Amino acid sequence: MTDAMMEVTATAEAKPAEAAATPVKAAGPSSGDAATPSQAQAPSQTPGTSGKRERRDPIGLPRTRVQQVAAEVTTTSPNADVLFAITRATELFLEDVVGRLAGKPHLQQEGDLTVAYDDLAEVVQSQERLAFLHDIVPKRCALDVAFPPSVDAEGEEETEEEESGGAEASSDQPMQDAEDESGGAAPTEEEA
Repeated sequence: MTDAMMEVTATAEAKPAEAAATPVKAAGPSSGDAATPSQAQAPSQTPGTSGKRERRDPIGLPRTRVQQVAAEVTTTSPNADVLFAITRATELFLEDVVGRLAGKPHLQQEGDLTVAYDDLAEVVQSQERLAFLHDIVPKRCALDVAFPPSVDAEGEEETEEEESGGAEASSDQPMQDAEDESGGAAPTEEEA
């Protein structure tokens, strides 16, 4: 049993003994101090029994944002329990990743609380469980390594540049032809 369950059990066992020892006043609108038997038993209810369930850990991610992300993925809106489960699972996942980051020796020595991209990418690459993130958080590398230039691609790029340069020259040509057809530039006021 967890400590919280032991406390609830101990409290539940103590309440009936206290209730039997003290007389209960009639519940009325004016008797604010008196507790009805149902009110005295309400705190002793454990989760899973009748009554409103209470969440032990408050969630930290904004519920509306989680709902928006979930709505983008599906056509139907998930209910509150599903949203809570998604939010809690996300928080636990982030705690796990941050815990793995905190285990890095250089972060422990510095006492640094910031997460660097390189550290995150290293953790993702080194953990087999995080293989689904390899495409999302790749290890940083030089541009030439990530996209090696190919001989065919360079030749095609030069050809495209030459064609676009020729297109620019030909696009200027119709402007000059239009000026020649109209008899050149329009006369200025001095010439008229």
